[in-house]
Amino acid sequence: MKKGVIVFASVLAGNWAAEKFLLKATPEDTSGFIQVADGPGWDDVARAASVLLMVFIGDKIASAF
Repeated sequence: MKKGVIVFASVLAGNWAAEKFLLKATPEDTSGFIQVADGPGWDDVARAASVLLMVFIGDKIASAF
């Protein structure tokens, strides 16, 4: 149960980090550096990498306690 909650929170944190720091909605947007596009693309890869990194960090933190 604890591991599931940590994974869920890590996915939310990874998605938030991608939206806040990696992805930008329009070319004029200054909050990110990868343009969000329709269909599969680099924005999806960046979001997946961000989520994966947060899940990895969350797992390491959970295993420490």
